[in-house]
Amino acid sequence: MNQELLLNISKDTFYFYYKSLSKEDLACILNNSINVKDYLDMEITYIIKIYEMLNDNAKKDIITNIGIENLLCIYKNNKISDTEIWKNINIYDDINLTIKSLNSNNLLFLIDDMDDVKFKMNLSNIYFYNLKQIYPFIKNNEVKFKIFINGIDEQFLNNLINYFDYESIKFLNLNYNFIFRFSQISDFTHLSFDEVEDRNVSKLQIVLLIGTSNEYKIKPHILKKDNEFIKKIINLVDAPTCIFIMKKLQISTFYDIFDVLTHDNINILLPYLNIRVLSRLFIKLDLEKLYRIISSLSLNQFIECLYYISDKKLECLKNMNSQQKLYVENLFNHVNENLYESYFPYFSKQIIFCILNTNNRSIVLDNIEYIDFQIVKLMIKTLNYDEIISVLNTYETIEEKIEIINSVSEEQYDMISNFIDRNLHLSSNDSNLINFKLFQTYINLNLSKFAYNKIKENLNIDNV
Repeated sequence: MNQELLLNISKDTFYFYYKSLSKEDLACILNNSINVKDYLDMEITYIIKIYEMLNDNAKKDIITNIGIENLLCIYKNNKISDTEIWKNINIYDDINLTIKSLNSNNLLFLIDDMDDVKFKMNLSNIYFYNLKQIYPFIKNNEVKFKIFINGIDEQFLNNLINYFDYESIKFLNLNYNFIFRFSQISDFTHLSFDEVEDRNVSKLQIVLLIGTSNEYKIKPHILKKDNEFIKKIINLVDAPTCIFIMKKLQISTFYDIFDVLTHDNINILLPYLNIRVLSRLFIKLDLEKLYRIISSLSLNQFIECLYYISDKKLECLKNMNSQQKLYVENLFNHVNENLYESYFPYFSKQIIFCILNTNNRSIVLDNIEYIDFQIVKLMIKTLNYDEIISVLNTYETIEEKIEIINSVSEEQYDMISNFIDRNLHLSSNDSNLINFKLFQTYINLNLSKFAYNKIKENLNIDNV
């Protein structure tokens, strides 16, 4: 079309003909228009097609004036950046509708790119349900999150606390505005413990009092709150408060809260736990936590709970303390060495693992033939290379050897590979070639080419 006609086309004429115009003609009209926003009601697909052909002024006018849904469509087609979104004037007309549009387009993360000043100006207009929606996307931005906790309605903040994670609650405790903090907790300074007990204490006030000299006054009020809130703050309170809360909880709630306790708090709590509770915890705790607390148990607790250590957690006994080890050693030393054949078959797996982690380790390995085969398979995961080979050589049948090799953990593969490589490089005739071949066949070793070929040349698995 003639360029002069294009430049003088009326708005109504444009909307009548624009779908039949070429991309070049559309770009020419927008690039030369005094008022680009007059043309922004055309279908968004046409704008996307010509966007790269537009000059900077036309692009700027589009970003500034286009409707939010079309703006997001341009963004999703990789035409504009995260920060350019927030230069649009329509996006601030109703911030709640904007958040709704971002959420429906899976673009709520863009909130983090909003200018901090604009964020602060619009924060007071955001509804509670939208505050809950945007929280996950701004909680790791210290500037925005500080604006967030100090800029929203006090009641909103109180109701949002249950949605906060541990780090966010800690951040709130440290970064709440001094004047707001003073307003929330000033009364607690001169009130006695009994006077505070008769008051209504909010979750926000509890969070702000954690770590202060008045924390002890609100201990009973923490117990009145829901479990989710207690779980959020239990690792922030001081030791006496933690002990007070855990001792006062109903038993069903106790186990739920216990799951989130840090290792330090678990260790602080151990002396106050009876055997019934502790034994159940031994069943619930994962290996890492059990490993960390085993050395903190009293000797009586250790003895009473030993039976409750399951097969997958026996490794925790590596971390027995000196008193526990000494007790096990003294018991074992009373066994006549001529009676090992009679005693070892009846030792429980827990006792075997205890002895294995004392100075009597070698005695266990020397009497492996008397130990229940299922326990031996559990033991194998804790042994070094030489010990594994010694155990394998105790058994005569290939079937037993294979079962033991299949019990090796993946964490031991590299260790075994390295030792086999070393042995085959140092020796031309290794007596363990059958074991090596079984290792190579049944577990995924990382052998050198030399070691792999030597095993392959010297022994055929079909002949084993």
